[in-house]
Amino acid sequence: MSAPRARRWGAIEKMVRFAEARDARLGAAPPIGRKAAGSEVAAPLEFTELAAQSVVLRCLRTPFEEEGAPPFGSPRGAEAWEQASLRLATTEGLHFGGSFAWLRSLAKDPAVPLLASDCFVGVTQLAEARACGARGIVPLLNAAARAEFAWDSLLSAAQDQALLLAPEVTTAEELAWVEQAAQQRPEAFVRVAGRPLVVLSARSRETFRAELPAELEPLLPSAQVACLRLFAEASDTSAHNVVTFVDKAAESP
Repeated sequence: MSAPRARRWGAIEKMVRFAEARDARLGAAPPIGRKAAGSEVAAPLEFTELAAQSVVLRCLRTPFEEEGAPPFGSPRGAEAWEQASLRLATTEGLHFGGSFAWLRSLAKDPAVPLLASDCFVGVTQLAEARACGARGIVPLLNAAARAEFAWDSLLSAAQDQALLLAPEVTTAEELAWVEQAAQQRPEAFVRVAGRPLVVLSARSRETFRAELPAELEPLLPSAQVACLRLFAEASDTSAHNVVTFVDKAAESP
């Protein structure tokens, strides 16, 4: 295994262990008004298109900042967040500094969909995200698999909590699963022009350069998905992707 791949593997393993511990703590806490399985179906969330300024990812800190990487593209801050038509909030707490309590503080405008981005490894996390105001989730499929949380189980559990999916994919296998699952259960996904929305990290955590996973890049032009690129540069105008911007909040609202 190469050194960069080993670092990436180790980082995700730490995130998974952190998520599993948090899921266990949430499960041992008092009930948070969870819904009975199958009691509700999420209302559809479909966009005809997504422009560059219409999606904002907000996180408290990022690994790139910790390594002194170049700054992300603009716009940033409260103005971009307020104007966005789709908002993503990172609730992962180990590397990105997020939390479900912070998610709740951001869920102030029910007219603008809010998605929680995290390593979702158990049903309890999904219930917490829903209780804190998320309309959907951005689960890292790689992390779910490592936690033995089967993707089909993740999808069913999300539907039970009336949460839509916009999965973060890193491999061809994950991309293929999203395409197949969206054909079978199109109502379970956030959609853009009829296609399921998938999230890609567009910046290498090893080099900090703007680049897609090499395995995925040749597949995207023909894939039946809409792609949302996180950590992409503002100048990126790829026809197959929507550019998002990161609001690196200095402190929790």
